[in-house]
Amino acid sequence: MGWFSFEKRRQVVDIAPYLRRLCDLTTPNALHPSAEGGGKRSEQRYNRCLPALLCPWTEDGPNADACSIVLTRDFCDRGIGLVSPENVQADQVVVGFWVPSDSMPEPWFFLGRLTRSVPIGGRFWSLGVEFHALANAEHPEKLDGLRELASSLLQPQTVDTC
Repeated sequence: MGWFSFEKRRQVVDIAPYLRRLCDLTTPNALHPSAEGGGKRSEQRYNRCLPALLCPWTEDGPNADACSIVLTRDFCDRGIGLVSPENVQADQVVVGFWVPSDSMPEPWFFLGRLTRSVPIGGRFWSLGVEFHALANAEHPEKLDGLRELASSLLQPQTVDTC
């Protein structure tokens, strides 16, 4: 039997406002059926599709060589559903977001546990990640190599052709 940790609980609670802000900064596709009371989930899930950076996390930090760009499927207060073009072989991951906004001048990185990895066809995988910490607050020194990779998440600048 595991011990309850107030520190871990605080870290999880600290994540929720950031995830809700990501939902507020993006446009919903449609309400996920589990958010309407159907399904077995105890929390609402918000359907959002936006690019994210996904990297395996080791004791030393993120493995930048194994990072990939994935798409979000849905958000909840403690985690996220992703669609990946490859199977991810990691217990711990870091997921990065960067949505153009005055309230998000730099990318946000979340540490989490990979809870689900299921092939869905077309060489894609459905991944579930349960977050436990905001890496920007817990490990800022380990994120330097990811900031440039995360810049690819920003929308491309339009070029005036006239």
